[in-house]
Amino acid sequence: MSKLNLLPLQYRTEIHDLVFFFKCFKNMYNLDILDFVSFRTCKKPLRKIDYLTLNVPFSRTESFKNSYFIRVCRSWNELPLNIRESNTLSVFRKKLFAYFYDKFSANFFIVIILFFNMSLEQFLTTIVDKSPWNTYAI
Repeated sequence: MSKLNLLPLQYRTEIHDLVFFFKCFKNMYNLDILDFVSFRTCKKPLRKIDYLTLNVPFSRTESFKNSYFIRVCRSWNELPLNIRESNTLSVFRKKLFAYFYDKFSANFFIVIILFFNMSLEQFLTTIVDKSPWNTYAI
């Protein structure tokens, strides 16, 4: 999948959710998103809370936990601030795809290491030894 530049389905649906939310937030659609979500306000500055952090509504049932607005609030809050502060859709999409590709590649290597029960040094030497760019491979 990495050669085709494809992300897992879970990441792609999360990207589409976030792009739709961004379009609504920037008034590209005629939908007032602030009727459904609200931004968190704090009297004291906190490390994890900034002016673009959404309140995640409380949900009692599993079906409501998987609804769009709960899902998008969690996903939006997980994004770094520089992505959430984007002004245009094209910049937002570029930063969002870069973030998810980095997230996928980091998780992919961790899964491979755990699956093959290797140490990090063993994994890195295996990659270097079998790399087509390594001209000194034995």
